[in-house]
Amino acid sequence: MGNAASDKLSELVGEVTPSSILVFIAAFLICYIVFYRSNLPPGPLRIPLIGNTWWLLYQQSKRKRLPVAVFEASKDYGDVMHFTLGREHIVFIHGYDAIHEAFVANATNFSSRPSRLMKTVDEDGLGVVMQSGKPWKILRKFTLQSLKDFGVGKSSLEEKIAFEIDAATAVLKEANGSPTDVRLLTSMIITNVIYGIIFGKRYEYTDSKFGTVIENLDTIFHAGAPIDIASLVPKFVYKLLQNKEREQGKAANIKATKWVKDHINKEIEEHEKTFDANSIRDFVDLFIQAKYEESEKDLFTLDNLYYVIMDLFIAGSETTSNTLNWTILYMQEYPEIQQKCQNEIQEKYGERPVKWADRGTLPYVEATLLEIQRVANIAEFSVPHTNENEATLRSYRIPKDSIVQANLLSSHMDPRYWDEPQQFKPERFLQDGKIKKNKAFMPFSVGPRMCLGENLAKMEIFLTFTNFLQRFTFKAENEDTRHSFECIFEQLTCAPLPYKTRPISRT
Repeated sequence: MGNAASDKLSELVGEVTPSSILVFIAAFLICYIVFYRSNLPPGPLRIPLIGNTWWLLYQQSKRKRLPVAVFEASKDYGDVMHFTLGREHIVFIHGYDAIHEAFVANATNFSSRPSRLMKTVDEDGLGVVMQSGKPWKILRKFTLQSLKDFGVGKSSLEEKIAFEIDAATAVLKEANGSPTDVRLLTSMIITNVIYGIIFGKRYEYTDSKFGTVIENLDTIFHAGAPIDIASLVPKFVYKLLQNKEREQGKAANIKATKWVKDHINKEIEEHEKTFDANSIRDFVDLFIQAKYEESEKDLFTLDNLYYVIMDLFIAGSETTSNTLNWTILYMQEYPEIQQKCQNEIQEKYGERPVKWADRGTLPYVEATLLEIQRVANIAEFSVPHTNENEATLRSYRIPKDSIVQANLLSSHMDPRYWDEPQQFKPERFLQDGKIKKNKAFMPFSVGPRMCLGENLAKMEIFLTFTNFLQRFTFKAENEDTRHSFECIFEQLTCAPLPYKTRPISRT
């Protein structure tokens, strides 16, 4: 019996010819194209089983930032592109029109988050940003109202921001025009503001513990916050992408995350012990109050509070401090534009500190800020969206549970909406001496999932930029050499290459 089976197997193997193998491969590819790729958006060649992982490796070898790489590819494949990485469908959307169609016109289809991509998900640990459905709506409404309650857009918060600007002014004056790295300083300004909203306290800039807080938060931000690239690609590809530097970064991120979580949980415990419903001090108190009063008690847990706080730090500090870092770099590299801004501030307000109520009276200054945000592209990608059901976009089929990302860089560099988009020209935002809006400007993304911290960020950026320019002229460390405007893509934001500036006091 065994010999008969063996003979039969040998007979079948003997019948396999090169031509039959080719027929099988052709049939497999036809089935793949017809059934798997049916009406999907175009994109680079997707190889059966491994998809576009080869493309990812190729871009890695060229050391090209992913937002730039897919933007360049969109010129060949169109505004809606489809990739596969392992079992995941990924759709990249380019240009204002397609992004608006997906995230605004079809917001009901594309407003969920792929929470499966989070590095860690505790029992109640989605926070606001990676939450979906009714829980997201409840937490987002609560968080935005809480920010408003604690002064976003009001004089009470403006006073706190002004205090931080004064503290930073003292540091810059102490530098006395010597080359200074301002990245840590801008982080301290913005982190103290959001720390005050969340915990009702601030740190002195010389406090070593504050430096440790900033350092650990930066480590987490630069590692990509909650998104885990490992969940997007096959394990063997992820191993190919690893190197010693990445492994060290991963270890540092784990250590920093533990430190920050312990630190935040201690603050929460202290608030619990001293909580008084008749004397609400800050955001943590409001959240604890909601834990007792809100009907959706399963959302207002102390476990989830940690993740909500981290969302606020990400939305309220990282992008803003990076924006301020870019503003100083652009001013030192474009001294004539810096001078125009200073002249406008001087003519309108002299030495009187600029107030939040003054916005709208400094058109050239505001146009300069808008142009810096456009050309620097601090957030090149939106936070990932997903569609819980199969959807249609631009007549293409978007498979259920796809990862959908807007390439915000593409909207800011779209020649259909911007004349000479690569050029730095504040005047593009001016018309008849007033601010001219452009709908393709979306540094905070668009639609229901746009950045939580938008209003807070606008307030901080305007007040810090105007008052800094009123008090200092920023000069390059080496005025004979222009600093590069290339950026370091840090998963969440695009930061300028390290530089030093010479802050020359004007008062």
